[in-house]
Amino acid sequence: MAKRKGAEANSQEEGDNTATLSPAERAAAARAQIREQKRALKRLRLDEKKAAKAKQREATEAVRKDKSDGVDVTDQGWPLELSTGASRVAFVTSSVWDARLDAATLDSYGVPEVARGLPKDLKQMVAPYAAIEAVAVRRVTSKEHPACGQHGLFAARYIPPRTHVLDYVGFITDETRCSTTSDFIMRLDGPLSVDAERCGNQARFINDFRGVAAKPNVELVLGSERPPTMQVWTAAEGVAAGTELLLSYGKGFWEARR
Repeated sequence: MAKRKGAEANSQEEGDNTATLSPAERAAAARAQIREQKRALKRLRLDEKKAAKAKQREATEAVRKDKSDGVDVTDQGWPLELSTGASRVAFVTSSVWDARLDAATLDSYGVPEVARGLPKDLKQMVAPYAAIEAVAVRRVTSKEHPACGQHGLFAARYIPPRTHVLDYVGFITDETRCSTTSDFIMRLDGPLSVDAERCGNQARFINDFRGVAAKPNVELVLGSERPPTMQVWTAAEGVAAGTELLLSYGKGFWEARR
């Protein structure tokens, strides 16, 4: 009982002390309290930011380790089974335009002679592999993934929203000459399409979002350059490190394969 009375007395004394402060002193005390609250909030946000960066570094390191230690990719990141033999896919940094297209058409698109070729030339093409820092080709291992056992393209670091990641390149021809077996055809402009079945870059490994995520996190955009390019851009939200890049192939793609 004595302790309780003592506590009540101390509380009363503190209240009396506060009551004796002048208006200016009370205002100063309130400002000091607000400053302390702001400092505490700032420290909390800094801690959260540090934790987020640490998590991102771990995810990035995991992607790099997977890329360097995986037995299914070359030292540079191109899948081994696509590097040699009958299934070889030539790595190219820019698209090859079908030399069989009308010369006037090629000229109208501003296609230089060096960028023109024939389907038979694709197997002989050899270009140094050019890594793209933001992405890495990895084998899909999740059993729930529709492309399990195949490859996908993953973010090697955080990629901000509305960012041009890379171009979708391949063999450009018209719809009358498109491969009937390819799963890598993307419409470019008018009757022209880009086919990455026999030549391409990392973009050919971007899978469809269906069965993997609620919506795609990248999209294809027609570039304004001449000759035109098909560009891969992140959508309205950024892509976190370690996350797979996913497109929408369109309903027509799947309907044609039923």
